Amino acid sequence: MRRILALALAASFFIPSAAHAAISAGGKCTKVGQEVNAGGKKFTCIKSGKNLVWNSGSSAYTYTPAFAAQLLAKAQDQAANVLSDANTQAAQASAAPNCGNANNSWISASIGAEPINNLRALVFENRSVCDIGFVATAAFLCPDGKVQKISNTINSSAAITLKASQKLLISSNISYYFSSALTQCALLTGYRSSTINIDSYHQGPQVRVVSSTYSGSFNQ
Repeated sequence: MRRILALALAASFFIPSAAHAAISAGGKCTKVGQEVNAGGKKFTCIKSGKNLVWNSGSSAYTYTPAFAAQLLAKAQDQAANVLSDANTQAAQASAAPNCGNANNSWISASIGAEPINNLRALVFENRSVCDIGFVATAAFLCPDGKVQKISNTINSSAAITLKASQKLLISSNISYYFSSALTQCALLTGYRSSTINIDSYHQGPQVRVVSSTYSGSFNQ
């Protein structure tokens, strides 16, 4: 069946358009530079005197056994890829992925930057097909109203859920996710502020997965 599909695809490259069957050298055309394929030739519309006519044409393609074999192999590869993708999708649709598998319940955590304003950011990314709930722990630098001291550091935790293939950047919205961080800083320094900074001098962000579920569709 694949060979039949491939041969059909290969043959389709060499069927001339019926609309262009009457085109011939010297015939009238309507737009300079227009190109059409007819009868195995490529004709180009040119200006001859005051008239627009088709030129003498050139070979539209060269058909050789080597070219045919190459085209057939390409068509077979395309057909095989289509079949493989269909089988994969069918297998995924027949049962929910195993979200208890380590590969399907993995979250990456790092320090990066916001792509727009370039602010330092905590970056959490769910690269699996499962929705993952996790506890994130990160270090923050607390202001004290003076020059920033890297010793004014607290570790704070947050419960976060990311949908499958979702990415989260936390930068200027730190207190939204790490709601106790501002209070922790105030207790450490005695100075209250509405902003804190991500600490990149000490331990990087860490995560602990607490749940992993699949919310996609499949045939039960």
